[in-house]
Amino acid sequence: MQLRLKLKLQLPGAVALGVVLAMGSAVPALALTAEQQRCRKDTNKASIKYLSRSLKSRQKCFIKALKQSPSSPQAASSACFSEIAYGGLDAKLGNKLTRIRHRFRRTLDGSCVGISLDQPGGLGFPGFCDPTLAGPDDGIFDIFDYEACVVDRTESVSAVLLATEHPAQAPDGGLSRAEIACQRNVARRAAGMFVAEIKARAKCKEKAAAADCRLEGDPFAPGTGDSKSDSAIVRAHMKVLAGISGA
Repeated sequence: MQLRLKLKLQLPGAVALGVVLAMGSAVPALALTAEQQRCRKDTNKASIKYLSRSLKSRQKCFIKALKQSPSSPQAASSACFSEIAYGGLDAKLGNKLTRIRHRFRRTLDGSCVGISLDQPGGLGFPGFCDPTLAGPDDGIFDIFDYEACVVDRTESVSAVLLATEHPAQAPDGGLSRAEIACQRNVARRAAGMFVAEIKARAKCKEKAAAADCRLEGDPFAPGTGDSKSDSAIVRAHMKVLAGISGA
């Protein structure tokens, strides 16, 4: 059971990790000024918080909808897991996601005023980000472009993770309360594991210049080259397994 659960959690996480980590700055910390380092650290934290809050809000929406209609997980999935751009979201969830984005924007506005995000001499963006998400490419990658990149990648990540953690099919007769509670526990802990690993790899990128912080592999032997980062990643995976009965 433990191996099967580990693999189920690992595969979507590996896909999503690559997507999220692509948003970070690749410039070594030693090459940045104190103001640039603060901006990078704050943007990393803010993007992770945005991801975490978005996932939690969507999961709460799904669980609430499923309790109201246990035999209709597909409808709950459509209302709570659809990408914002496609419409069809639960109205309360849509308002919640808008507030989360506004909080994210305030952090960017407060931490990166006057800081260049572009190459050369800046934080190394656009990197893997699409510079046209916030509008036509004007040759300058600013906080609006970064915000649009984070939101776009978070939407992609959420679609992969949530569809895996919350199956949209139910047996005849729907799910029992105990089954809904079990699904909620597994999904909540899996999302927490994913966010914890993102945090560990983001810190690795900030501090461990010689490490390969994006390296994917066995989560119980990550091998980034930074022992503290590897230990944090392993702890994230162990915590989710320890918290699920029978795992």
